[in-house]
Amino acid sequence: MNRNVIYIVLLCLVLLCTGTGFANPTSKPIVVNDDDKGIITNNMALIDEYETLIPVDVVKDYIYSNVEFDRQHKQMKVKFSLPRVRLAEPDLSKELFSSTTFLLPYKNIDGTSYIDMEVAEKVFGFTTTKDAETVTIAINQYSSFAPLLLKASTDRPVMTGQKINLIWQPTFDEKTDVTKVDKIKGLNVVSPSWFELIDDHGAIKNKVDARYVRAAHVKGYQVWALITNSFDPDLTRKVLYNEQAKKNVIKQLALYARLYQLDGINLDFENIYDEDKYQLTQFVKEITDALHELDLKVSIDVTVPSGVSQWSACYDRAGLGKSVDYVMLMAYDEHWRTSPVSGSVASIDWVDRSLLNTLKEVPAEKLVLGVPFYMREWEENLDGEKTNVKTMTMEMAEQTIKDHQLKPEWLEDKGQYYFEYVDGDKKYRVWQEEERSMSLRVKLIDRYQLAGIAAWRKGFEKNEIWQVIDKGLNVNKPEEKIVTVQEDKDKKQKKNKKDKKINESFNK
Repeated sequence: MNRNVIYIVLLCLVLLCTGTGFANPTSKPIVVNDDDKGIITNNMALIDEYETLIPVDVVKDYIYSNVEFDRQHKQMKVKFSLPRVRLAEPDLSKELFSSTTFLLPYKNIDGTSYIDMEVAEKVFGFTTTKDAETVTIAINQYSSFAPLLLKASTDRPVMTGQKINLIWQPTFDEKTDVTKVDKIKGLNVVSPSWFELIDDHGAIKNKVDARYVRAAHVKGYQVWALITNSFDPDLTRKVLYNEQAKKNVIKQLALYARLYQLDGINLDFENIYDEDKYQLTQFVKEITDALHELDLKVSIDVTVPSGVSQWSACYDRAGLGKSVDYVMLMAYDEHWRTSPVSGSVASIDWVDRSLLNTLKEVPAEKLVLGVPFYMREWEENLDGEKTNVKTMTMEMAEQTIKDHQLKPEWLEDKGQYYFEYVDGDKKYRVWQEEERSMSLRVKLIDRYQLAGIAAWRKGFEKNEIWQVIDKGLNVNKPEEKIVTVQEDKDKKQKKNKKDKKINESFNK
């Protein structure tokens, strides 16, 4: 292949392993067709129900040689000097994809590094066919005048009148990955922690698992990928005051959204200087305006209103609520890990007050109540001085109750069970999260007509919690069905035709 036809200049394309996600994959040898010459490589593709992986060495050896790999950090560095992809929205596409750096993930399996085949096809401009024996890659003569068009898939699920029921997912082992277990009744949005702002030029670390997105869509879940600001106030400030850095963030999010067929982006920007709050509001508006052109949902996580500098006073909640689709109120950490005293993570009265204060600035139809699936076990000396603290899951709390033969006491003012025990010269205290405490929070969603619920985090709950949430969100309401974008479009077109016929008949 004549490498001069590829208008790509080396710079930066980070690829990070997020777990294999493979169940009984099949392997097939890879054949590369370059100028009609079939080359049988020494590489194997891995194939399962949702994904085909090819070794990153195939990209370097046969498709684009000017690539560097950082094996220690699983990085493959490339920059496009001309746009290799474009969007169906021409104005946004022109703005976004001129000389832009993107970061894409790969996976390490049994000592070999792999990239998702469909993603590689779009990025590097080749086509792939699979038959019973082989996976064949056809290298295309690339033209800078005809970059690949990235369209929104019509197979993505859409919600029709449902309350949001979202789970944040920071880890992806066999037990916590929602795509590897049975469909959770009522759950309709998953928010995997995949993006992270890492430098003052606006570069975003990317840990997206394309297999996860496809599998989630098959189960009927929307995928709203989460991005953090690394909780770094200095880094955040540098980006907020740098127009080019902000554009780079938007460019990457827009490309990733289409490349992976995401349904939304969840902004988890925390620990920000108070004086930067209005710059943050403007940046969020710019992100939202761009992603709305791609028909994505945009949400932002905020803490409860208080005077705490950098963690609460840094948010212009009213301004943020005007641009984003949803504001996710993180109504937990009433007593945080380093709190000087022991206490509940989220007592019901504290949650209620936090909601009412937030509703003064954010409309109810945009507000999502964030709830904890965790609690804390507070260790104190026998004089009542806090000495240590650890996070507990719901299963851990129940096991502790069983091990110490405890009988938790219901605290009406906290809306929680409480238990304590003494071990040696230490006392341990827990304000418990379980079905009864969760049902009280879910009732607040109906009381204040909120948009839904979001929970931190997958893996901390027990299965019964999902029944409580689903029942509370859908009390006295018929069960809604999640349909695809195409099905929703067809339904609306059918309704419009019916309405047109009725109007024509009436006018006669």
